[in-house]
Amino acid sequence: MYLSQQMLHLMFFVTLLSATTSACSMPKSELNVSTQTSPVTIELVIAANSTVTQLSFVIEDVNAGRLQLLARSPLSDHDINLEDPQGQLRISADDLIVQPRNQVSQPQLGDNLLFPEIRDPPSGKWTLTVRHAESSEPKTVRLTLALFTRFNLSMHIDKPNFVLGESIILHVNPSEYGETLSNYPTQIDVLHNGKSIDTLEITDKAIVSNNNIPLSTDSQDALAVYTPSEAGKYTFIARSQFHLNQQIITQQAQQNTVVQPAQAYLRETRLQPQSSSSGCTNYVVVLQDVEIEQAGLYTLTGYFLTDNKPLSQSTTQQLIVGHQQLAISFKIKNGLMENIITKQGLDYRAELLLTTTDNMTIVAKKQEYITPPISCQN
Repeated sequence: MYLSQQMLHLMFFVTLLSATTSACSMPKSELNVSTQTSPVTIELVIAANSTVTQLSFVIEDVNAGRLQLLARSPLSDHDINLEDPQGQLRISADDLIVQPRNQVSQPQLGDNLLFPEIRDPPSGKWTLTVRHAESSEPKTVRLTLALFTRFNLSMHIDKPNFVLGESIILHVNPSEYGETLSNYPTQIDVLHNGKSIDTLEITDKAIVSNNNIPLSTDSQDALAVYTPSEAGKYTFIARSQFHLNQQIITQQAQQNTVVQPAQAYLRETRLQPQSSSSGCTNYVVVLQDVEIEQAGLYTLTGYFLTDNKPLSQSTTQQLIVGHQQLAISFKIKNGLMENIITKQGLDYRAELLLTTTDNMTIVAKKQEYITPPISCQN
């Protein structure tokens, strides 16, 4: 059986049935509130001269994965119980984590109450009971109900707009019960101006890329890297399939971005070692070919990525329209640069910025491996 994304959204549907306040016996107040999104926040009024207040709500979806409750309570004592549709006590006052009001923002709202998460909450009527001392004035407890799917897929990108030549990094996180699933298959469809043009497959935390650009990350997200070949609107649709009780649940996430046409292009990159009389390399010059579409004041910055931090150098020049070559010199010192250039491959990044009267704008980026020169022949 296949459950569509639209059907899965039903698990965010929570109906609040009623609130009841009583000293001995008080009339029932019907709330009749519903929502198709999560979370939902309710203001639960503790009536004057009452000792017990109840709130009932219904979870209608049988595939709900996690129920989370939060509350802000002005009461001096927090005697709160939560019963499931079978009448079983799921949360009592001893289970609450209380953050005192003087340690949280908006202390006038009361203490912050954190309820334990309930996994796989059964559908049906749930009852929250608050027992409290009588008060001559009504008080308000703000309760937030959040209902989540058991399986989820999230994706985000670092910024909404890119320039042609930049790589778009997609952070993808499939999860179960809010915890990341490692090595989980995910497919990402790439659309350009509404037309499908490519597909990326992620099966682990290794980098998936259409141009073999290596990246590393300390986060638990899997990364996919895509470098557009044309300007325009790009849509990325990620999909993962999860198996539950002989059902296949498909979750998807979508991100959109716009790739602007380049005002300049970074073309061929070459390394040119500068040797001393002893035959050892003192400098490495990076020769960068650029193609300029708009004349202006440009700053070219080159980076060699190291295990510690990037080594960078820049040059700023007034450039005219057409093909030109810029040079950046890197001096070898303290053995660090020498260690880099003697490796089998160099991870080099270049960035070209155009200075206008308003700001500096990145107009082109490039990243590639470069075969290094030999540092020393002594």
